[in-house]
Amino acid sequence: MKSTIQLFTLLLLTFVYNQSFAQEINAKVTIQVGNLQQTEPAVFKTLETEVRDFINNRRWTDETYKPEERIDCNVLITILKELSPTRFEARFAIQSSRPVYNSSYNSPIFTYQDKFFTFDYAQFDPIQFNEGIYTSELSSVIAYYMYMVLAIDGDTFSSNGGTAAFNKVQQVITGAQNSPYKGWKGHESTDNRYWLLDNLLSGRFVKMRQAYYQYHRLGLDNMYSNATEGRSNILNALAIIEKLRKDNPSGLAIDLFINTKSEELMGLFNNAKVSPSEKSRAASSLSRIDPGNENKYGALNNVSGGAPDMQDMDVPTMMGDKNREPIRKKQ
Repeated sequence: MKSTIQLFTLLLLTFVYNQSFAQEINAKVTIQVGNLQQTEPAVFKTLETEVRDFINNRRWTDETYKPEERIDCNVLITILKELSPTRFEARFAIQSSRPVYNSSYNSPIFTYQDKFFTFDYAQFDPIQFNEGIYTSELSSVIAYYMYMVLAIDGDTFSSNGGTAAFNKVQQVITGAQNSPYKGWKGHESTDNRYWLLDNLLSGRFVKMRQAYYQYHRLGLDNMYSNATEGRSNILNALAIIEKLRKDNPSGLAIDLFINTKSEELMGLFNNAKVSPSEKSRAASSLSRIDPGNENKYGALNNVSGGAPDMQDMDVPTMMGDKNREPIRKKQ
């Protein structure tokens, strides 16, 4: 009997250990509601918990993530309309980030709002998802964005490192082609889930994924040891994206990048240690990538001060020893 108890305890500890190293996402989930006419507010509190648990307790890939390597992610679901007591029209907003080597700074990676989100949910209904099979709108939309987060995050750590996760996104798209709701098909819109993935995987935008790697792994992660070289790599990444914008004026993948990174870039080049030539180059590229905000970026040419350089940050490093490699996927 004693040996049986010991064996059970060992198996339980092994399971707990494996689970703690399995999940990839660390998500905070918030559901906002307005004036409800048909649905009790408690329903959305339950849904909030179930969505959070579905994301955080699921193993999305075959890779092993340590607790400190989990990807921070914020999900905001805003209920716009009750179509019935169990059917809702909503907005799905998501933002994820990744740590920058040897700093306490988290760089935004993926910021996006999905305006095509109608789903069915009854309180305490489990959120079920099977790869390649459309089970429900709720689970498919969540899975789409979790794989998208993993894919773009992977591309920032190694060249084309997000390929496996992008393949998962494609599986979700394929499985959802019979969905009764909008967002999955190319003919429905030019800025939905279908076209976002198409842009990121299209041959026309193949260099976009390389730009993510150059910007983050060769740029931001290099800022601690050599800020000038890091900025140079970031400027080279912007030059790639600038060329892509010229060839693809309405590219959704480019809109995604600039919407996510514009404030970070302004802070990065609004710096006393940045040379006038670097500021001018950044302002020029950003104005061409995001012409609607040309005046905003042009102000960089008139700035002599600004935020401290990463080399000057007197903060504890998120990743320990300064000689340690960045966490997660490395190259």
